[in-house]
Amino acid sequence: MRRYLQKCDDLVTTHLLRQAEIGCKACVITNRFIRSPRTALRPQSNLSAFTLIEMLAVIAIIAIMMALIAPAVGNFGSTAGRKGAVNILMNTMEQARVAALESGRDVYVVFVQREFPERDAIAVLRDPDPDSDTTTYEFLTRWIKMPKGVLLYGGKGTSILSATAPLTVFDVDLIPGPVMSGNLKVLKFNSFGGVEFPFKRIERMLIVSEGVRGAGGTEAIVADKKDQIGGFEIITLRRFTGRASLEVSAI
Repeated sequence: MRRYLQKCDDLVTTHLLRQAEIGCKACVITNRFIRSPRTALRPQSNLSAFTLIEMLAVIAIIAIMMALIAPAVGNFGSTAGRKGAVNILMNTMEQARVAALESGRDVYVVFVQREFPERDAIAVLRDPDPDSDTTTYEFLTRWIKMPKGVLLYGGKGTSILSATAPLTVFDVDLIPGPVMSGNLKVLKFNSFGGVEFPFKRIERMLIVSEGVRGAGGTEAIVADKKDQIGGFEIITLRRFTGRASLEVSAI
């Protein structure tokens, strides 16, 4: 009986010692992660960060890269503007030619040169239907503005923009509604799809460039260098077929 009591006492003692040991370990772990407010706010010396010299060096590198990239981006933007204008013009001319063939009536592409900040524009009109009572031209398209900063350029000699259409070719008073302000010029397709006006071969071309037009129609392209080495798109038209083509990209 005594031996049995002794054994029970040993088991209880062993269990209590184990519980005490586990409690001590938990206290040590908890104390390791709990800091005082002063310790928590203390900056850590092993944290890494940019120094002022490193940050200035990175800013300088970025500035140099932007300076190198900016001219290329600017040239791309101006070229894209001219290319977009060429696509608009050639598609509109082809639409007018096809409309003249299909309807058997004369069709006109009207160009309007406008002063800054307004943009140059074009529209397609058709002769009135002979079977109707209408006496004014019929709009086949709305007024289509050129991309910003793009000119229908008339400063390189003769072109569609230098040809003045007589009343027997085109009457401005027959344009329905308010007429867009500016210098109006016209390209006329006959019922066979050919170019009836301008009459002269040298005038059956259109020049596109980027620039601005001031008061009195004075035109200024973006830079003198472009005026010397090019920076133009030239569209020419065949007299009998009326088809437009991009001849050269610089003059």
